[in-house]
Amino acid sequence: MGVDAVPRPLKILYLEDVPGDVQLAQHALRRQGASEEWRVVDDRAGYLAALRAGAPDVILANHRLSGFDGPEALQIARRLCPETPFIVLSDTLGEELAIEMLALGASDYVLKDRLARLSPAVQRAVAEADNRRALAETQAELTQKCVIFRRIIDVLPELIYAIDREGRITVANQAALHVFGRSSSEVQGMPLGEFMDQLGTHCDPPEEWRLMAEQRAIVDREISWRDPRGAHRWRVLSKLTLTDPVSAAVTGLLVVSRDVTDRRLLERELLQIAEREQGRVGTDLHDGLGQDLTGLGLLIKALEAQLQRENSPHLPALQRIGEVLRGAFENTRSLVRTLTPANLGQDGIVTAIEQLAHHSEKLFGLRCEVRRDPVLAIKLSDTAASHLYRIAQEAAANAAKHSGGNHVVIELRRQGANLRLSICDDGSGFDPERVQHSAGMGMRMMAYRARLLGGTLRAFRDANGGTRVVCRMPIAQNETHD
Repeated sequence: MGVDAVPRPLKILYLEDVPGDVQLAQHALRRQGASEEWRVVDDRAGYLAALRAGAPDVILANHRLSGFDGPEALQIARRLCPETPFIVLSDTLGEELAIEMLALGASDYVLKDRLARLSPAVQRAVAEADNRRALAETQAELTQKCVIFRRIIDVLPELIYAIDREGRITVANQAALHVFGRSSSEVQGMPLGEFMDQLGTHCDPPEEWRLMAEQRAIVDREISWRDPRGAHRWRVLSKLTLTDPVSAAVTGLLVVSRDVTDRRLLERELLQIAEREQGRVGTDLHDGLGQDLTGLGLLIKALEAQLQRENSPHLPALQRIGEVLRGAFENTRSLVRTLTPANLGQDGIVTAIEQLAHHSEKLFGLRCEVRRDPVLAIKLSDTAASHLYRIAQEAAANAAKHSGGNHVVIELRRQGANLRLSICDDGSGFDPERVQHSAGMGMRMMAYRARLLGGTLRAFRDANGGTRVVCRMPIAQNETHD
């Protein structure tokens, strides 16, 4: 069980030269249950010595003493202990003099014939002083945190800026200032629209107004564009609404943008290396193991013919060996087709998808159907076609191996500026929530390839109960320019 804190005694400095008045003031406070430590002085020298010894919690001062008065005592207090409340305690105090003392910084004044007001005045003055100190400490702490926050965002490579409800810039880190081409003082309060040319695809005023109006956010959206030199660049963009902590009303929008061009180019290069290595392995299998198996098959056929002429009892065993060899040869051919798909640059993605469907039927023993627009004249770059083919290949293989279905439909259709690839099976489907949190390597690789194409990939339970994988990618960004 907690123990209530015992209030500390108030340290009171009383400037008074009439001993009886001191006793009356002490009695008035103690009658209200106050606990005090008193120090009484009656001249300027004693007053200065007491203040220099340490600031009291409150100062009580007679307005007029011999050779020393209230305004001078107040000025000294403001200089030596400006946070200490100062209460005038006097026999008489005219309205003008009271106003003057309050204007100089006195916390309150109490007439000696109304000492019942003394305890409330002291309590209120001390409470206000405590509140001012707490507020000053909070403001100092907040200022320090703001300085730390500013230093942190200034060293980040991400472009970070914030706007208010009117679209004026309130915060911009060094990366953003570099893009703006201005100093912090120059951009503060300026409309973000002034920097549309510098920001390019980062800035979309209609979207930003809509996000603030609907209190929504965009997190880690990848955008791509071509810079003035024609080079492809990528950024990951987040836009977060800012709200008042008390009213929860939207006060502005924070934009964070991270350049991921180098990473995307490296990822593409790594995938291209993997594709080339797969092609090399496929070629080696075809030209090496495939030719060896072909030669071995011819030898077995010749030996089989000889044993048949001799009516040898070993002929059935040799025929079984030939069947095993033919199975190994077919498996090798299937592996070669998997590693080295159709010539995408020459035949196009449509032909490659149709060949994939035909191969899947033979390999997995299910019906694989291709549906496409009657006219689909799209010439994708070799890289884009390869990624799209691999997505279709992985999704079709997953459907064959895991769905338990008998029919797979691969659709390739143009939807406005996008190309839509859909792979759907009639199997048992899956739990979208489970797959979202425990996606295998194949699913992650498909999503990764879709991102490299500047597109998206979704996997969900179809209306027929099976699984549907849908990839959408922008056509213009992935077409060949040959």
